[in-house]
Amino acid sequence: MSTTSPTAASSTDSRSATSHTQDGAGAAAATPSSRILKGKYEIQENVGESERCFLFRGKLLPEGDPIAVKILRDRYARDRDFVERYSGELRTTSNLPRHPAILRYHEIDTLSKRFCIISEFFEGDCLESVISEGTLPYPTLVSVLRQLNGLLEMGLQEGLMNRVIRLEDVLLEKQGRRIKLQRFSSPRRPSVPSSRPATSGKSNGPDILFLGVCLFRMLSAGEYPFQGRDDVAEIVVEKLKENAKIRYPELTGPEIDALGRLFVGATTRELGQRMEEFSDVVRALDELDRLNQTVQEELRIAEKARVIEEERTEHGSAFDTVALLQGRSRRREGPDGEAMRQLSRPLESEEGLFDPNEEPGGMFAVTNLAIGGCTVLLIALVYWLFQ
Repeated sequence: MSTTSPTAASSTDSRSATSHTQDGAGAAAATPSSRILKGKYEIQENVGESERCFLFRGKLLPEGDPIAVKILRDRYARDRDFVERYSGELRTTSNLPRHPAILRYHEIDTLSKRFCIISEFFEGDCLESVISEGTLPYPTLVSVLRQLNGLLEMGLQEGLMNRVIRLEDVLLEKQGRRIKLQRFSSPRRPSVPSSRPATSGKSNGPDILFLGVCLFRMLSAGEYPFQGRDDVAEIVVEKLKENAKIRYPELTGPEIDALGRLFVGATTRELGQRMEEFSDVVRALDELDRLNQTVQEELRIAEKARVIEEERTEHGSAFDTVALLQGRSRRREGPDGEAMRQLSRPLESEEGLFDPNEEPGGMFAVTNLAIGGCTVLLIALVYWLFQ
């Protein structure tokens, strides 16, 4: 009802949110003659349309808060039975205590000769369309179930009868996990208020069954779990697990099993396995969150270890390269390297050290001088003897 996306705008008509211009010139004809309604709702732009309504974005005066303006098409606005039922569902929902998962309404009335629904602006898509067209992120799936469970429990505590939620009446935030319920379908309050307080946490069965069906549908592209009397519960559970593995290959075995237990507890007729209270659903969802957090933490630790090992390998390779260039690599040299180092050392002998790289002079110069002197003396002696 309050979104820039036509598919998220309305309830049962959201599935056919295409261009329907049977009502005259379409959105232009539907726009009220005055762009300001009741002096406090300013219509700014058309953002889409569906089979039943035109959608406009506006702002609340004088605060400037964004609002959504939904104007019924003429053929629906002229249907008094439809308007009475539809507006009754909206009013009953809007009269409930303020809840973060319920769309907040400003006006549900005929304004400027048009039946208008004015609400807060919430940019989201119809949940029915989202699950039919793609896969929700796994944490979002768990969060949606938790919020739906809270809505149904709140409705029970408020004494709301026929707490029916249709996924086409639920908006899912475009870039987040929040949902907004536009209306409970056919809600009724007791004609005579009961003196007994609403039982906290107790469910009459259909509420929790609805949550189990929602779980299956979100894992199965909108498909319903039990499509015939011959469906075997065990086979349906296995199908749910297989769908979960396909859509979320990162899930572990314990997580898949926990999803199966939640579905069985919500849909089974066996008293020993059936969830009887909303708190049972909360505990099952808490288990899913805990398992997922444990897996995510293990993945983070493994990723951190992998990065450290890569850095260590890169640093080690760089060190080896530098050491090899300097002739000091010990990591990769074999026996030949040690032999070359031995040959490069000064030779040892009884007379002392001999370095083949030593400059001329030193020990060699003295020896040569002595030999030369002895030669000169020998020549002089021979010359004296023969005179």
